[in-house]
This record gives sequence, structure tokens and C-alpha cells, in this order.
Amino acid sequence: MSQFELDLTASPLGSASECLQLLTSWRRVDAIRPLDLAFASQLAQMCEAAKLRIEPITVLLSAIASQHLSDGHVCIDLRKMFERPERFINIAPASSQHLVAEQAPINLRQLLASTSLSQCLKSLESCCAVSTSAQNMAPLALKGTRLYLSRYYHYELKIAQGIRARLPTPSDINAFSHDCAGALKQAIDVLFEQKDRLYAASQMHACALAARSRFAIITGGPGTGKTTTVVKLLAALQSIAGSVTASDGAGKKLNIALAAPTGKAAARLNQSISSSVKRLPLAQLPGHVGVNDIPQKVSTLHRILGSRGASQGFTYNKHNPLAIDVLVIDEASMVDVSMMAAVIEALKPDARLILLGDKDQLASVDAGAVLGQLAEGAHLNNYSKDTSNYLEAMTGVPALVQSDAQAPNDQASKVSTNKTLAQNVAMLNHSFRFDANSGIGQLAKMVNRGALDSRLLDDLNNKRLADALSLQSDFSKEDGAGIQAFVDHIKDGSPRMFANEGKGRMQNNQHIEPPVGYGAYLSLLDAAQSELRPDSSDEQWDALAQKVLDCFQRFQVLSAMRNGPYGVEALNIMMQKALIPAAKLAAQGSFYEGRPLLVTRNDYNLGLTNGDVGMVIWRYVTNKQGKSERVARVAFESEQDDGKIRWFSPSRLLEVETVFAMTVHKSQGSEFEHACFVLPERVNPVVSKELVYTAITRAKYWISIVSPNDRIFKDAIKNPINRESGLEIDD
Repeated sequence: MSQFELDLTASPLGSASECLQLLTSWRRVDAIRPLDLAFASQLAQMCEAAKLRIEPITVLLSAIASQHLSDGHVCIDLRKMFERPERFINIAPASSQHLVAEQAPINLRQLLASTSLSQCLKSLESCCAVSTSAQNMAPLALKGTRLYLSRYYHYELKIAQGIRARLPTPSDINAFSHDCAGALKQAIDVLFEQKDRLYAASQMHACALAARSRFAIITGGPGTGKTTTVVKLLAALQSIAGSVTASDGAGKKLNIALAAPTGKAAARLNQSISSSVKRLPLAQLPGHVGVNDIPQKVSTLHRILGSRGASQGFTYNKHNPLAIDVLVIDEASMVDVSMMAAVIEALKPDARLILLGDKDQLASVDAGAVLGQLAEGAHLNNYSKDTSNYLEAMTGVPALVQSDAQAPNDQASKVSTNKTLAQNVAMLNHSFRFDANSGIGQLAKMVNRGALDSRLLDDLNNKRLADALSLQSDFSKEDGAGIQAFVDHIKDGSPRMFANEGKGRMQNNQHIEPPVGYGAYLSLLDAAQSELRPDSSDEQWDALAQKVLDCFQRFQVLSAMRNGPYGVEALNIMMQKALIPAAKLAAQGSFYEGRPLLVTRNDYNLGLTNGDVGMVIWRYVTNKQGKSERVARVAFESEQDDGKIRWFSPSRLLEVETVFAMTVHKSQGSEFEHACFVLPERVNPVVSKELVYTAITRAKYWISIVSPNDRIFKDAIKNPINRESGLEIDD
């Protein structure tokens, strides 16, 4: 027996090699991925090659930790695993029968029955493949009862250290009050008009909190004015910088950068920032703040950090930090733990980091839920008396103070351990988009609470809400009635199904157009056939593309899934067949006119990023022979809010897919006048409360929820996501 193996009597799992055999059997029934098995195997082989002993429990847990990483968990909590093993490895009954036939252990509970948490921890602590200290490097890391793949432990460590170093101490706060409070108070008085202060109190408090710290989080639901707030905050910071440094004749302003996780989110923020900056009363601010002091160009995080490809890291890092004083990240809920660690590492020690986003939205596609975890207690207003006094002094509006005793039992302990962080987290609580009668707003609140409101659901199902409706559409019906009902809906948006046919609605003193479907943009393209000719100018084609893109993005089908009859792939095929004539498909091929395209991978050579949406338009171009011919081109909006259109030959686009339907994950950072959310036939771990909330809040004016039956929506609301993490910012 080699040192790599253990005596069967010493472990309920047998030897490491026998553990690998078990994992192989689990792999055959899809309980784990090939990658998980390969990681465990490589770990065992590495120890064997070094003639080092490895416990089989370590081999087993390495595969489980790897598998849970794919579900977004940064680590596994071994205490929870011993309490409920079936949540970590769940083998279907049919697969269990197959394992019985192989005489293999059926499930994780059986394997753990003859050991204990303390024995498991002791085995891990003594294992050469497991590090228990931040200074030691090993493939796995153990922190308390949490087991990590080592690099993810260090990601969380970097984030915690970077944030902790930026939180103000009492002496910092006093120094700020002495040097900068006057300029900040004056700036807030100028930026927030008296008539708006009743509804903008939380915005003013957010500005005051973020102005005194090198780290801040501003979170809030849809329409609460996150972008407006951060623009005013940046104006206030520049006002303070100009006022304080002007005393020595310098008047040096801050170098500010704006970022978003995706190109789509960056483009949307560009538009919001530009319009918000134009409304600022800069001339009245102290410190001589000019329009050029507030940046209006938003880049993706990959571009700011200088992406060098998936395996080569970033140009900017701890050895080559970014030359900026303030970094604002919008849609921060989409930032995973590895990207947030890279951001922290690339900032100068004295640089400010401001995270902006909705803490209740879906977390990042990759591992981690950084914003959601850091801002978990934001709604509790867990401010100290000193912070409350400071906020009132800066804004003239008292801040609500929520004691730990008033916090819900499941949150009090976690919130109380992060009191220092809580002094730098602000939640915007007034929605300027949705009033008390808004169905979208009411549904979002209900989903967020995770508590069903029977009256609201009854109004939704019986089409009594002005801006929201439920459409039961069972695609499995043999007569095809369910599919036909859905197809009819996506063609025109079903205004007849909304109250008063969607007419006469006002929102924020603005007239709202009735809901539309995809038929609206296709009609624009059809009309253009007779309007544009071979001699039409580039400006005319650009104008058409802009109109079509704007019209297309008034309506969007969102799906919870990629696969299955209600998933993105099947929906795109269904809608293509329903919306595009067969003759056009036969004549124009896969790049037919009117095909909407989603970029699925960054292409910096073309200036396209993951999430960009383009439209195939057949237009006239001059060929090499100098003759005009009609060919397929794909039109994309410019990243900047400059009204320009970028045209590409389809052959240059390497990673695109049809986007009549997109996943809810892909829709983050976007908003649509009318969002049509399609639920699958059954709830699974993907169909969660957070996913439903995110889908509903993509809708600006209208939401339609399509599902096979009304149970699915209710079950999804009661299915929250809980990503495992050890990220804590201790006092």
C-alpha cells in the first residue's frame, strides 16, 4: 500500500483511489461534472507523485467544492453539508438504482454517516493539499468550516482587505468634518432642490455617506435614482476637491472613471449619465466645477483593467495600478468575486471605490454574490448615532436608525458583525418610476419579500393591473393553442389584454405609449424597402438602423432557461418561424433581414462586447466593381450616446446568436418598455426569487408573465438563492 492510500479501517471512504472510483460512478450519473472529477484526480495524483499522504475525505470534498463553484458558491460550508448532505450531492432515484447495481455508495449522507464534522476538519487541517493560513499556498483552503478552492479564498481575502483599508476610522471622519463638511453641505444644498427633498432624503444621505469614505455602496430598486444620485455625488466630490485644494492655489480635481460589467450596461449608463449631467447646476457649486469634471464616458471593467485574454490577467494590477482617484461601478450585482478582487488589486490604496446597483437582483453568472452580501442589511439602516448625527448635519434631514434588536432574527447577527461597513452603505428607498398603483412595482416588492399576496396575484391573473398581466400558455397542448396564444402575444404585445387597451397611461407626468411586440420593428423594416434605394445616403441608412434598434428594444422576451420547450433556444426557433416569412428565410439564409443578434463574447478588435445587441439589415453597398448591390449587414449602436451606428459584415461576427429571446441573466443592465417573461414548466434551482425579481424589474412600463400554469410563478417566489461565501468585513 502506497502512502497515497489509507487503510480501509481508518476511513469510511476507503482509500483515495477508491474515492476516485466512487467519484467516477457519480460522474456517470451526472452528479458531478468532468471538471470536478479531473480536479479531484489531479489533486490525488499530485500528492502521490510527491509521496505525500492524502485523506480520501479530502479527495471527495475537492470534487464537491469544485462542483458547487459552478453553481456560484465561492466555498462549501462543511457544517451545512453534514446537516443536509442531499443539498450538496443530489442523485436522482433512477441514478440511485444504477449505483446500487454497481454496489457503489448511493449518496453523500451514507458516506458521512460514520464520521463527524470534527473528524472531517481534523483530516483537512492535517492534509498537505489544504491550507489553513493565508500565507500558505495549497490547492484547497480551509477557513473555519468553509472549504475553498484556494484561489477563491484569496479573492475574498483581497476584497475584504481592500474594503477594510478604505473604511473611515473615527479620526478620519472628524478630519473630514473639519476640512470638507462646509463644501459638502453647500454642494448638497445646491444639488437637491428644496421641493424634491421629501422624496430625495435617501439620495442625500447616500451622497453624504460616500463623500466621507474611500468605499461606499449605493443600492436601490428600479427607478430609485441610483444614476442621478451618483452623478450628484461626483459633482459634490469635485466641489469638495476644488474647494479644499483651492486654498493652496492648486484647485486639483479628481480623476474619475465610470465602469460597468458589460457593454450593454455601459451603453445604458452612458445615456443616463449624459442626461443627468446636463441637468446639474454646476455654476452654483463651490470649487468651480465644470461639465468636464464629471465623466460621461462609461467603459466595461475589462477595458478599464486592460484585459489580456482569459489566461493572461489584466494590464492594471497591484504592480501597475490605475491612475484614477475614484472608480464607480454600475450594475455591481453582476460583478463576480474574481473580477471584484482584480478591481481592488488594480486601485491605488487611496483611490475611492463606489459600488452602484440593486442588491436584490440576480448575482453574477460566475461565482460569488459580492454586492448582495456586502449590502445585505442595507434596508435596516443600521447606522450609529455618530453617523446619524453626521447625516442630519450634512443634509438637514434626520436619518432613521435601526437597532440590532429591531432587525429580523435571521439578519441581526450578520448585520451586527459588520457595523463599520454599514456606516458606508446607503439604500435608496423611494421609487420615482413606480407609484403605489403600479403593478410592476407591487409585484417587485412582493417577490422581494418572498411572501405571496393573494389579492395582487388575483388582480394579475384576472388582468386588473394597469401595467402587468399573466398569460397562461401551455406549449405541450396537442392542439397548439398554447403556442398560438404566445405567438399572438409577441407579435403585437397584446394591448387589448391590458386595462383600457393600454391607452391613456401617464407615468411621471409623461404619456406612455400602449405596449408593442416584435411586429412594430418588423413593420419599420418592411416600410423601408420602398423608402431607401441604391442612392440613399449613409445617413439615411443610419437613421433607419437607429429607428429599428430603438423599436426592437421596446419589447423583449426573457426566459429563465436556455434549454427545454420554454428555454431561449426553443423560443428563438419558434419566434423565427412565426415572425419571418419562409420565403425570406429561403432567399436570405441565416442572416435574414430583421434577425436580432446578441454578441456572446467580447471582441475588442471590432469594439463589441458581450451583451451588445445588433440588427441584420439588408442594405445597398458599392462592390469592388463599383456597382451597387443589396447585402446583409449588421447594425450596432455606438457605445457612446452619440447617435452613431456601426455596420459589420456578418462574416466578421464570430460569437453571436439570435435574440428574440434572451435569458434573464443576459438582460441585466438593460430595461425595456415591455418585458415578456417566460417561465418553464417546473421550478428548479435556476428559477429563483431573484431571477423573477430581476425579470420583472427589466420592465419600464409593461410586464407580461407567460407560464404553463399559475403555480410556477408562486413556487419561484418561494425559491430564494443562497450563495455560500465567507466574505466578511469585520469591525
